[in-house]
Amino acid sequence: MVNSSSSSSSSSSSINDLDNIPKTNSKCPPKPNKEAPRIRYKTYYNKTFTVANRFEMYQVHTIHLHGVHHFFSDSNDHDKSDTSSLDKSTLLRRICMACCVRYRRQRIAVERRHELADNLIIQTYNKKPEFIRKLFSKTIEGDALRTTVRAVHRDLYSPGFFRRKRRACYMRTGQEFIRLMAKDGGAIPNDEKCRKHQESEDEEIRKRKQRAFHSSPEFTYTLLPDGVFHIARADTGLRNIASKHALQASCEPEVIYAGTCRFEKRDDEEDIVFVVDNDSGTYAPKNKKDELARLKSLLEWNFRGLKVDAKIYVPPGMDDNEEDDDDDGKENA
Repeated sequence: MVNSSSSSSSSSSSINDLDNIPKTNSKCPPKPNKEAPRIRYKTYYNKTFTVANRFEMYQVHTIHLHGVHHFFSDSNDHDKSDTSSLDKSTLLRRICMACCVRYRRQRIAVERRHELADNLIIQTYNKKPEFIRKLFSKTIEGDALRTTVRAVHRDLYSPGFFRRKRRACYMRTGQEFIRLMAKDGGAIPNDEKCRKHQESEDEEIRKRKQRAFHSSPEFTYTLLPDGVFHIARADTGLRNIASKHALQASCEPEVIYAGTCRFEKRDDEEDIVFVVDNDSGTYAPKNKKDELARLKSLLEWNFRGLKVDAKIYVPPGMDDNEEDDDDDGKENA
């Protein structure tokens, strides 16, 4: 279903298929001629969350995608005049990093992401909800909240007992990706389970999401500037809490993209379709620069043979009109 140009019909249809929206002057770059290198990924099993999840194995996945700098390159020139001088907090942080090896290991990836984000199209945190503003505020309360969330993130993506490194695995194709997620409940259920799920699902949610009858449980994903793609199931109360985008991103104020995803088996298609959207309350990703089309191309290039369907999500009561983006909503100390 495609939105009309009017604001009212835009809010009534919350998800649109990108393929059905006429594009003019698409900003999405073409896929590279060469094949993507093999993809490294890790699956983390958390015993604490497994117990809380009624002893159903709780797992999260980290996938390292290639080509983010190609598909999400920002052509706008950036003002680098302020980067030569260091503020006090940056200077203190770097001194701590030099003195503390463990802290350096934890922060080096974050510093690299910040550097990469300078030349990429990014999404900043949603400044409308009060809690999100408080979470990212430069206050004592904000610092405490972020510290807590980051501690949970480290626990979810921990290296294992006695700091043993997780075994890195590799894949190349969309079928391998589908099989990996099927082991985590991403398989398409049978007709009876699909029918029960449809009957138990809220009608408004079903209308906004426009899921196919044969759909897998929902996942959340977060894509970071260094190509790290976090993905986790979000179909139960505990999973919904543990898969929040702020938690996946370890409270990073900027990400490449975030939303929800699922697998669908449609009546008129033989292949399983990987459906992604921009449903994220934490970051409220935009599509002004064809970001969803860029994400679709990125995933299809990395996972050879994977069919991706990108959909635009509009929250209830919202239309295409943006509020003042210049108001950062931050609470100053």
